[in-house]
Amino acid sequence: MIIVMPDANTGRRGYWNDIRGEWRYEDFFFEEFVPFVEKTYRIKGEKQYRAVAGLSMGGEGSYLYALHHPSCFRRPAPECRDRPPDAGRHQKSLTRYAQPVTGNPPDSLAIEAYYKSHSVLFLVENMPEDRKKAVRWYIDCGDDDSHIEGNSLVNIAMRKNGIPMNSAFGTAAIPGHTGDLRSPKYSDLSLKRFTNTNSHTQEHRDR
Repeated sequence: MIIVMPDANTGRRGYWNDIRGEWRYEDFFFEEFVPFVEKTYRIKGEKQYRAVAGLSMGGEGSYLYALHHPSCFRRPAPECRDRPPDAGRHQKSLTRYAQPVTGNPPDSLAIEAYYKSHSVLFLVENMPEDRKKAVRWYIDCGDDDSHIEGNSLVNIAMRKNGIPMNSAFGTAAIPGHTGDLRSPKYSDLSLKRFTNTNSHTQEHRDR
């Protein structure tokens, strides 16, 4: 297994394109970064050999990459995505990423369209039937994480919409929002993310 960790906090912040196309990180990732990695290292470039994972902002990026590009990854494993649970606060938070580097701010219709194309919950709730089994989801979030509510709503939406997934919430997941990614528990969960093929299991553990 080869793990590659790109930095999406250089100059602008976020794994996705901004509203004006002035910060095109998502385009860079798929059009330049992935081809470079697959050309440089001896790895297989087909979907079944690719996974995407991330914590916090990286968790949001993992969701969006798998939702926007379901033909590219077999196993997305987002953890503790950092977005507010309700649409109003979420749209305001996205406005930070929607502001252009130059020119006038986008109007409300442009921001709404941008929100709908970048809201994980909206995309999950409105997922076309033929995409529901396109990837094997594994999602988790600790019960003491500040973003537990928003992550739980996505989990519920997936289950309601019949989207197969594995999930770990509560003490089964990494604690807090700044869990030590080097810890044995995280390593065990990471292995589970990419090897568990039972796509209908949900794991909950109470304190």
